[in-house]
Amino acid sequence: MKFVVSLRALVPALVALMATPLSACPEAPEPREQRFENKVWQYVWDLDAAATWLGEETAPIPANVQEYRDYANGQADTDPFVLLARQREIFEKVYGPQSGVVQSFRLIEKGEVGRIGGNICVESMLMGEHLKYHPLNVPGSEFSAHIYRKGTRLKVFAAFFEQSSMAAPQVIIKAAAAHELQQNGWNLVAFLHNHPFAFDNPYGDIAGTVIPSEPDLMTFRELFQSRGLGAAWVTNGLHSARYNRADTDRLIKTEGL
Repeated sequence: MKFVVSLRALVPALVALMATPLSACPEAPEPREQRFENKVWQYVWDLDAAATWLGEETAPIPANVQEYRDYANGQADTDPFVLLARQREIFEKVYGPQSGVVQSFRLIEKGEVGRIGGNICVESMLMGEHLKYHPLNVPGSEFSAHIYRKGTRLKVFAAFFEQSSMAAPQVIIKAAAAHELQQNGWNLVAFLHNHPFAFDNPYGDIAGTVIPSEPDLMTFRELFQSRGLGAAWVTNGLHSARYNRADTDRLIKTEGL
């Protein structure tokens, strides 16, 4: 028996499907835990709807994140590949065009290593929290987060410097506690940290690139080896790059680390 479906009959259903909006990013709850240690705020969030938090960012986003993006876009072309090319040209002059770090830039720019795209909901939430400590009128700073998943739930452990610092703060999760999480079915799906812009840099390097630095790569490798990390993410608040273990190993080899 043959079933013939009229294309005309399918059109209304297709139009309705295309018009269906993506789910909005959830509203962030208050963190379950907040503590201040060694000039760093350590936060812990328990989040439901893991797939939505790890999904493509949709409106509304935190107002301070939108303000930050408007400001950044008004200062420079923030296309992530334009930023990579701009910084690579600076590094070529300093380290030489055949240096390992310049070759890493080329691998990422060609799409051979990592995957660059827009932010996801949990990144926007964390960027919004970070900007509470570091608004637009102060020098940039970095934050870090370990994101664990178990089924439809997330646990997010994040660290924010109270004052400006160009190094990523350490997320304090003792090895025994991390082991207990894993034993209870929680997987470390991502390590996230940000690379801020430096629009006032007199030497022209405005930063904001999503290429991992040498210390980043060492952190990634340690987490892949010791905690079963799923992926390492670098964001500038507008775009993010995602690196798996093979990506990390290739960049480490390329740079001779």
